[in-house]
Amino acid sequence: MGEKSVKRLRCVRESAAGEGVSLLQQEVSGKLTAALLLAGGIGAGVLSIFPGQERMIIAFLLLLALGSLVVRNPLRAAFMLLIFLSTLGFFRRLLISVSGIAAYDPLVLIPPAVVGLLFMVSVWKAEDVFNSLLARLVGMLMIVIIYQVFNPLQGGLPVGLAGTIFFLTPLCWFYIGRRYLGTEAFTVLERILIGMGLVCGVYGLWQNMVGFFPFEEAWVEAVRHKYVTLVVYGKTRAFSTFASFTEFTNFMSVILVLSCSKLLFRAGSWPLFLLLGAVAMACIVYSGMRGTVVMFILSAMAVAAVRHYRRPLRIILSITVILLLLSVFLALIGNLEFSPESAPVAEHLVGGLTDPLNPQKSSLVHHVDSMLRGMRIGTANPLGFGTGSTNLGGDKFRGINLSAEVDLVDTLMATGWAGGIIYLAVVGLVIWQAVRLNAMFPHNYQFCMVLWILLFLGGQWLNGGNYFLSSLVWLLAGWLDGKHDEIARGKRTGPGSEGT
Repeated sequence: MGEKSVKRLRCVRESAAGEGVSLLQQEVSGKLTAALLLAGGIGAGVLSIFPGQERMIIAFLLLLALGSLVVRNPLRAAFMLLIFLSTLGFFRRLLISVSGIAAYDPLVLIPPAVVGLLFMVSVWKAEDVFNSLLARLVGMLMIVIIYQVFNPLQGGLPVGLAGTIFFLTPLCWFYIGRRYLGTEAFTVLERILIGMGLVCGVYGLWQNMVGFFPFEEAWVEAVRHKYVTLVVYGKTRAFSTFASFTEFTNFMSVILVLSCSKLLFRAGSWPLFLLLGAVAMACIVYSGMRGTVVMFILSAMAVAAVRHYRRPLRIILSITVILLLLSVFLALIGNLEFSPESAPVAEHLVGGLTDPLNPQKSSLVHHVDSMLRGMRIGTANPLGFGTGSTNLGGDKFRGINLSAEVDLVDTLMATGWAGGIIYLAVVGLVIWQAVRLNAMFPHNYQFCMVLWILLFLGGQWLNGGNYFLSSLVWLLAGWLDGKHDEIARGKRTGPGSEGT
């Protein structure tokens, strides 16, 4: 038998073996899915016997549905979970009319449980999962966070376990993005964001212009005593389908970044992205959030500097144009006629941006003081205060809450010097990769858009209260690391031709 015949026979055997393994995997996943659904039906039947367990039944069924999808199609499960995260607040409020306000809502446990499954699937038998320096640093940070769960200073083990939801869950998305988010999947993610931007944006404008549904008004009344920034000058800020108005406004700013990137690179239908950008800007104006506008402008300037770093005159020209557009934006808001309820919110926005150092008009000084206080506390305790000491874990289980509203400072206080230093290195490396890829592929809008999103959300990457946005940030960070690793290894010449 010749050498060519031997090679051909070997290829046929390997192909047959591969098909056999594939069929076996499909059979196992099918049986596991059927078993999960059967268990879900039995569990729901048992829970329905006990009254007042509607949230538990829904959470149980959703967990089983998403868990079975993870087994069959991890990427689709990740996208479905992202959509669920963006509507989590809506469903929790909707159930108020059925089961009342829940002090401990089981729906909140669905995302960390499903993300945990996705994380295990992502790293299971993946030889290159920790190949990059960034992947190893994120893994080291996760180990430090797990260690801090048992820190007694935070107020007990329940506080630490609750805090892992806001620290570990977002970081798991890094490995999901690195493993599954390829070029085609990134395009699907864009479409999901565009659809969510239109639906959530229009719903938020409805809340601003028409009003809230009864179940939403019931939620506002229940939380307004502790959620003091929800109502400004007697007007309740829109929150759309999200858990908070802050996350909704920041999400619409991300949609504005996407729209601007598409328009600047002429990548897509310009009427669609003009409409999407207009909806996003209207939502931002009605929110009255000054910090969002400031971060959008600063991040736009930084992106312009990165993209034209070899041409100083273009940097100056770009920054000048951005400042002129901001001036026009403020002038338009000042001259537009708003409803009696919305007019004070618009004045609140313009006043804070034009006089940022005035404590009567701006909260900038308060935020800076809070950040400096957090840095002093964090540097004074090298071992940290625990994972639940800077988020809702401390509030829910009567622990301490030292939040400085900036993730780098919060991580320093929660995880000590070790976690703070590792997290600083992680953030710096992610930004460096994004900048390097923009320099290598200046005509690719995807790298520009991701860099802009990361810079805009700076200081909020590990804000676990932003259920959707923190997940999106680390998903994109994992995608960046995967692309950077591929290009560095010479596997591909570029991530795609979109926008080139």
